Amino acid sequence: MRGPFPLQPLPVDMHVPCAVPGVFCLAKKPGQVSLIGRADKDLRVALKSYVGKYPIFWFETALSTGECYVTHCRLYHRHVETGTLEEHLHPAAEKPGQKCPVCGS
Repeated sequence: MRGPFPLQPLPVDMHVPCAVPGVFCLAKKPGQVSLIGRADKDLRVALKSYVGKYPIFWFETALSTGECYVTHCRLYHRHVETGTLEEHLHPAAEKPGQKCPVCGS
């Protein structure tokens, strides 16, 4: 993942490409991921919706929405055991019948 960067409009514009899918991690404290999310259409817009709620972000672009889902699942499973995630729901599949590459659900 790329980052960490301050979650403010200018750093998002400087580092995140326009209109690409991707995944992101948000944190309230350095090194402590609080939220993992994905943007199937525009990562930059999704990140900007969290400005003022979280001070730090990391991101990774993707080539497709399917790649977003796979990366989102992997990040979720990597961080869920830390106990720092605010939301413990498994990422939703990008399309019906798609299985998580980690747990198979």
